[in-house]
Amino acid sequence: MTHADFELAIQEEPDESAHYAAYGDWLHERGHPRGDFIQVQLALEDGSRSPTRREGLRERELELLARHEHDWLGPLAPVVVREGNRYRWARGFLHSLGIGQLSVADGRALRDAAAARFLRELVIEDEAAADENEQAINDDLPEGWREGWEPFLGLQPVLQAPISFPCLRVFRIGPEPEIGEGRGWADCWTYCHDLPALVLRMPLVEELHLYCKRYDVERLFASPCLTRLRLLRVHHLGEVAW
Repeated sequence: MTHADFELAIQEEPDESAHYAAYGDWLHERGHPRGDFIQVQLALEDGSRSPTRREGLRERELELLARHEHDWLGPLAPVVVREGNRYRWARGFLHSLGIGQLSVADGRALRDAAAARFLRELVIEDEAAADENEQAINDDLPEGWREGWEPFLGLQPVLQAPISFPCLRVFRIGPEPEIGEGRGWADCWTYCHDLPALVLRMPLVEELHLYCKRYDVERLFASPCLTRLRLLRVHHLGEVAW
């Protein structure tokens, strides 16, 4: 068995705890701290452990993260630790990530980082300011992007991968809508023409929270990736056509 074998098993059945346990044991036997981390986080899922034992496990968890988190995150490290972004580890892998403003550089990190392949929850509130993205423009961006349409620039590197998020279950794009008097779809400033293409890269997605506009609704819901969908929340459909 190799690293790739264990990780492929996890990606194919991300809900199966036995795959994580086997990988953790295999890594531990070879002296890899990631194995200890997987074992610790699996142990913390056992609610029968005493408070004293859980406290010791928590301390070990924090110790391992302090030493190794940056290496385990790889290219995603600058994105994850940015002020305002939120993240969580589970079973030794990056479980959830919330990004306030996605830049082209962040999109490259999501495309290239191994840690992103194991995400179960992803939130993208909005794209980065235009001047920040201008500094990163190169072949990642579609030809003629200035001519008549404005893509969500930070997503363009992600869209280069056939399957970007093989384990993803929950996806939200756009800020949580503020419902009330005087509020509605016009308050949305998150435009995502590329939403249908992005969802195609989430073969196991179960929840979609779509708080954006200017995307092709028919194309989105024709996606073969929606057979597992059990929760759908959609706002801002007052402006979807291009």
